[in-house]
Amino acid sequence: MQIVRCEAILVRIPLRTEFRLAYQSYDAIDGVVFRIELRDGTCGFGFAAPDPEVTGESPRDSFRALDEVARSVLMGGELDRVVRYEETLAGLLADRPAARAAVSVALWDALGRSIGQPVWRMWGLWREEVETSVTICICDVQETVERALEWVGRGVRVLKVKVGQDWQREVERLSALRAQVGPRVRLRVDCNQALSRESAWRFLSACRRLDVELVEQPVAVQDLEGLSELSRPRRFVFADESVRSLGSLQELAKFRFQGGAVLKLQKNGGITELRRLSWLARHYGMGLMLGCNDESRISMAASLHFALAEPSFDHWDLDGHLDLVGDPGSGGLELREGCLRASSRPGFGVEVRL
Repeated sequence: MQIVRCEAILVRIPLRTEFRLAYQSYDAIDGVVFRIELRDGTCGFGFAAPDPEVTGESPRDSFRALDEVARSVLMGGELDRVVRYEETLAGLLADRPAARAAVSVALWDALGRSIGQPVWRMWGLWREEVETSVTICICDVQETVERALEWVGRGVRVLKVKVGQDWQREVERLSALRAQVGPRVRLRVDCNQALSRESAWRFLSACRRLDVELVEQPVAVQDLEGLSELSRPRRFVFADESVRSLGSLQELAKFRFQGGAVLKLQKNGGITELRRLSWLARHYGMGLMLGCNDESRISMAASLHFALAEPSFDHWDLDGHLDLVGDPGSGGLELREGCLRASSRPGFGVEVRL
């Protein structure tokens, strides 16, 4: 089926509340909806959710990459070359992973819609649902506990807590949280590079005492030696910002890293690249978490379909759509008792209104 139209649309989506992490705060996300149309009128949709600190691109960068480069590659081509398109754009847009993710999602979505099947059925269903964590941003103790209890009351049993540079204050916050939610709720921590190597050792020790399940990216992205030293015992420390490509994953492995890797559709550049990275991480004996940015259901549903079809992952953090107000996408995935299930509608099952 021939691709006859491509369109990139900049969008701003507000959040219900301000989101704070170690290096920034924001109350809305800027992204790009990417739409492709086939000769028979079938449309597929993707979404780019760039973060300059992680993907290295701005929303305008993503828009230009989609409007100029991706459009020129796809227009007039046949839909059955999805992986080839992804590989071509990986060369042309190596520094625009969120834009490539939008193309990847739109192509797979269009393919599923064109044959009337959900994408998870095309890929093969390994599991019917995944248990996701829900993230609590940096805030005071009272707000942390209130937000946590709200989610626990809705059936969530895995919480991820963002932390800042004052590790002692964060230990007090986590201690208060653990006391309130009890031992049955699993806690994870995301440092977003906030700590020095020395403070990270102390913080990780305190986290173990509080029965924290894992800690993401405690030190700076370039400190691969420190990250690897901190990664023992196995699979307690997870690398996020340090894992952007196959090359960065291989570089981390050279330091005998024994932790886990956080892979993301937006950060890593699409479905095909996610699959390759997951296989390589397993080859190195790493644990795996499938994560996300704050992003539309358009791309979150794609991450969920991948999670349902890919057996390699141990953990899932797929809550990026939960705080959005006015998401252009609706449906596609449902959170029930802490677990995500995908729609059986064709493609990724998301209805898009622009």
